[in-house]
Amino acid sequence: MAPGGFEGKGDLLVLDGRIRALGPGLEPPGGIPRLDASGGAVLPGLVQAHLHLCQTLFRGLAEERELLPWLTERILPLEAAHDEESIAASARLALTELIRAGVTAVQTMETVHHTRAVLEVLEEAGITAVTGGCLIDRGEGTPPGMVLPAREALEEQLALAEEWKDRPSPVEGALCPRFSLSCSRELLEACGAEAARRGLRLHTHSSENKGEIRRVREITGLTDIAYLEDRGILGPATSLAHCVHVEAPDRRRLLERGVHVVHCPSANLKLASGIAPIAEYLDQGIQVALGADGAPCNNSLDPWRETRLLSLLQKVLAGPKALPARKALQAATLGGARALGKEAEIGTLEEGKRADLVVVDLEAPWLGPGGEPETRLVYSAGPRDVRHVVAGGKILVREGEFLLWDPAEAAARAREELEKLLERAELPA
Repeated sequence: MAPGGFEGKGDLLVLDGRIRALGPGLEPPGGIPRLDASGGAVLPGLVQAHLHLCQTLFRGLAEERELLPWLTERILPLEAAHDEESIAASARLALTELIRAGVTAVQTMETVHHTRAVLEVLEEAGITAVTGGCLIDRGEGTPPGMVLPAREALEEQLALAEEWKDRPSPVEGALCPRFSLSCSRELLEACGAEAARRGLRLHTHSSENKGEIRRVREITGLTDIAYLEDRGILGPATSLAHCVHVEAPDRRRLLERGVHVVHCPSANLKLASGIAPIAEYLDQGIQVALGADGAPCNNSLDPWRETRLLSLLQKVLAGPKALPARKALQAATLGGARALGKEAEIGTLEEGKRADLVVVDLEAPWLGPGGEPETRLVYSAGPRDVRHVVAGGKILVREGEFLLWDPAEAAARAREELEKLLERAELPA
């Protein structure tokens, strides 16, 4: 078996939450549980590097809108109506869908309030996570309760990040300024400075929609990415979601600063934002990861769909050889691990790394009979084909059965919390 999990046959031994050996004919110590991977592909756990777990309750509630009205007319008022119970239910429902599909690591941006509740659900799940509440101190159409003074907003997220640093947990805090239109110059500069000083990840949105880009230029006189660079946001610890429309000088900024672009193909299509030229970014050396974004701009958190779209859309833009299946799988695994700053721990199957694994059945009628494993996985596989999921050596899915909590109960609780949230929300007509 190759380190990436795509070649050869053999066994994989996990002890104390880590991969201890790979190869044929391994004999585990007595008492070690076995998972049958025969007829399947063993892969590194999938990584989703841009998600909004807090938005999962809003699936189907923000249809037929472009980005800015989608935000101001639906998403921000709905987020403003969250309480601790509803946001925890939303995160739990999202993780049920993600983990069942083979995701073992996430980078998420939550809403302004109740970030602790999301951190606690992620910690309960036991998956690798980088997360933080979004930071907003300005913005037309933003509900008043979501606009906080820059220092107040930042101090709360910094306190959570420091608290989680001291816990034996695969979950860590990050700084998440929402995007240039909702953050003052002072807030962005403070985020850049504090992230550098404390060794925190930075996660924001950029260059998603042409209207957004125009508005940033009107306010700042710069392109979105140039403005973020000017405020100290760009660097190897930074993930920029979307980057659909990026001019050549800004591509050089992304490359030179080591920024991670997180491509969200379904969300970019559904909000009519456009198709990011990801094959060109990769050819230029820009780091790329994948994300499903949020349920209300995607309606699905299926990582296999995003991986398939990544490859297919680039073929439309740049030809059939533009982004082959192996590269797409790498973006869904190692590319995501790099965006989280965790490539030394996850993203490939190698001795000593954290045991984040997914076993995908290759014997289903829709997955064969022929073809290379990576092409079968990227173009044909889906959540129903995931047999086992392991995170940090803990079995989360066995033979397709989700083991963390009762999925039906999570869905029922989400429905109950949505009803209460909608009563609290003040949605524009």
